[in-house]
Amino acid sequence: MERADIWFMAKVRQALGERALPHDFVLCAPSRMDRAFPSIAATVAYGIDIPPNNIPFADIFTFSRDLPSKLSFSLATASQGFCSDPLRAGVILCGDVEESTITDHCGLWIPDDMESHIGVFPDWVMSPPRRTAQLSAVALYQPPLVLDNATLSRVLESGGFEGTSDEWMLPRTGMRQGYIELEKTLDEMAIAASENLLDKYPHLRSSIDLVAVATCSRPGYDLSSTDPSRHPVAANVANHLGIHDDAFDLQAACSGFPYTLAAVTSLVSMGYSGCALLICAEKFSSILDYQDRSSAPLFGDIAAACLVTPSDEGVQRVQLHGDGSPGMQEMLTTKWDDTRYIITQDDGVLCLRQDPGWKVVMNGRRIYQWALQTPIPAIVEYVQESGGEDFFNRGGIIIPHSANARITSALREQLHAACSNFPDSAVIDIVEQYRNVSGASPLVGLYEVEQQVLRAKRNPPKEIIFAGFGAGMTWGIVHYKP
Repeated sequence: MERADIWFMAKVRQALGERALPHDFVLCAPSRMDRAFPSIAATVAYGIDIPPNNIPFADIFTFSRDLPSKLSFSLATASQGFCSDPLRAGVILCGDVEESTITDHCGLWIPDDMESHIGVFPDWVMSPPRRTAQLSAVALYQPPLVLDNATLSRVLESGGFEGTSDEWMLPRTGMRQGYIELEKTLDEMAIAASENLLDKYPHLRSSIDLVAVATCSRPGYDLSSTDPSRHPVAANVANHLGIHDDAFDLQAACSGFPYTLAAVTSLVSMGYSGCALLICAEKFSSILDYQDRSSAPLFGDIAAACLVTPSDEGVQRVQLHGDGSPGMQEMLTTKWDDTRYIITQDDGVLCLRQDPGWKVVMNGRRIYQWALQTPIPAIVEYVQESGGEDFFNRGGIIIPHSANARITSALREQLHAACSNFPDSAVIDIVEQYRNVSGASPLVGLYEVEQQVLRAKRNPPKEIIFAGFGAGMTWGIVHYKP
């Protein structure tokens, strides 16, 4: 356990004392984090004895001192379907690890005199949400280098690591290829996706007043550093675009898109933002050990961007969940390794090079079992609550996180058992073309659906259920009407 985790838990326990608060969300806003994932909030949620599967949690990274309190309330509101009473929102906002106290508690400030602060909110918080939010546009940055299974196998064999052939990977994962970025940084990938989006909609550039980035492939944050690569990706994107309003990164790993969309939707629906730029950017090639075939062949690099604007339609409902118990966190985490290998390019030839750094460590078997027992049934249950067979009759589709083909197949099997009219094409799976791109999966899936509609290969969907699940462990659902 890192110093930041211990500090946050100690401060929360000190602040709460014997009091029990009705937590809707655990949101930590640390000044630094020396790993990629899981989040500090996952450790805090477990450390203050919140029951597993009860609430969502995430870390945010922002230079703004005011934005975290707004985000904590918006996330709690989102977790209750945008209808939570602000005075009931027991949302812990943990402060800067360098400070001596926790900075804020949404509506219940701690560790000072809590009772006197009950109900102290900005006017916009006390007002009920007026509208919801819609996704106005989607664009991708696809790295120029496609890494198919045969090429990946040759690269690994050149380094003395055999056994990862296309014949081995495809039946087990459903993956044929993915993208790998060897030149741009994570920030530059996010900027490129944003520019591709704004090239299509240049008139909206000046309207953007909030930048939010979902990512889990930033190896570490340090807001006091002069190195931009330790700063929030959103802050660097905003600086590039000349946007001087709020910007934040949200770390919820493979649930990054539904979590971040929930937060942004709340801020938009409450009138805080009029046009938000939401980006999902992942550069897993920077945090993989390519001698580890249990993880390295599974992940790809991508950046996707969309605009979120006020609307009477769009996001209908949100469900966010988390289980931060130690056994859950250990299933998918990152660790420092002095002997890891990365892919690089030498005179145009891909090769392996030893490079100390952070790497993904995962227990694929346990993750698969957990997915079948928890998030997949949650998605099926939500479909049934949304009408079951009627959902598909209405033209509904599901865009889940694409972890691997086996998990997607399991989702389809459970949907077939629950809904007799379920068509396989109603679940969008991008893993064959992109590999696992973590929290970016649903947004990339939406982009692919839009491309199919443009090519007349699919009718425009009438409803969409976005779903994400992964490290933390976290899972979340967003019900959306285009």
